[in-house]
Amino acid sequence: AALEAFEGVEPERAAWLARAARGRYGLAKRMHADPSINVLRESVEEDVRRLARSGRGPRFDYAEQLGGAWYRERDGVLQTIDLWRDWWRDVLVAASGAETDVPDVVAEEARLVRPVDALRALRAVQTAREHLLANTHATLALEVMMLDLPVVNAPMPAGREDREAATAGR
Repeated sequence: AALEAFEGVEPERAAWLARAARGRYGLAKRMHADPSINVLRESVEEDVRRLARSGRGPRFDYAEQLGGAWYRERDGVLQTIDLWRDWWRDVLVAASGAETDVPDVVAEEARLVRPVDALRALRAVQTAREHLLANTHATLALEVMMLDLPVVNAPMPAGREDREAATAGR
């Protein structure tokens, strides 16, 4: 409601921003003003889903890439790790059967993961974040995180662009 009243945001967009920001007004306002925040969120969401269906090779490649970025761009890496944490938190809540308003993509993923696996992933991400802040070797901390993530044995659903193209013809 505050985004609508003070920022002039359309009601549907304001509701979406409020959900995406988990009720944090400042973050919702920044997301509205800076679309790159949402682009990062969508990119990380795609990475999480893709890597959950991948073997060690792609997971370690991602850990090496993110670990290398840690020494140049700590804030960006922490933001990425925080988005991973938010993703697995939402999956855990949905997989546990809690009545909550999560995006459809999270609900789909939650049907493929046991709550205990989502909890293990959430703990792995949080532990990696703590290790990064404690100056542990970044790539090693992220590789350990990757090893602790669950493996989803399901094909990757169509990407957003594929879904939009499929529904545009209707």
